[in-house]
Amino acid sequence: MTEVSLRRLAALGAAAAMVLGLTTPSLAVSGSLSSTIRIQGFVPEVCRADFSSAPVALGAQVVVSLGSDSEFCNTDRGYTVVASYAAGADPGDLIVDGRSVPLSASGQTVIATERGPASLSRRIAYRPGSTPITALRVSVEAGAI
Repeated sequence: MTEVSLRRLAALGAAAAMVLGLTTPSLAVSGSLSSTIRIQGFVPEVCRADFSSAPVALGAQVVVSLGSDSEFCNTDRGYTVVASYAAGADPGDLIVDGRSVPLSASGQTVIATERGPASLSRRIAYRPGSTPITALRVSVEAGAI
């Protein structure tokens, strides 16, 4: 090799050493590398009531066991449990877990409220009035308290 080639090679090596020398310390000074992962999701609001009952003949009984409901609602705003039936002047009372709930003549009555998410079961019985109901539907309304 000629003297010019050797000088050029030495200059390139020195330049490379300077570049490496400058970049390596700057990486060390800047600290460790970090990253952030953000996971976002959507949980749908689910509220339901399943009412399990068997056909019942009222007869001469004072209180008739209707069965039970199973409620599930995942909203943090709470929910109400509503009984729906045919409207009448004096439909009677529901007994919900031993607590008497007078049925309104309008055909809808709130039988329970929950202030947050819940998964519950309630026993439901019926004490007929002068215009007994013949069908009962139990539903859950989210955030209605």
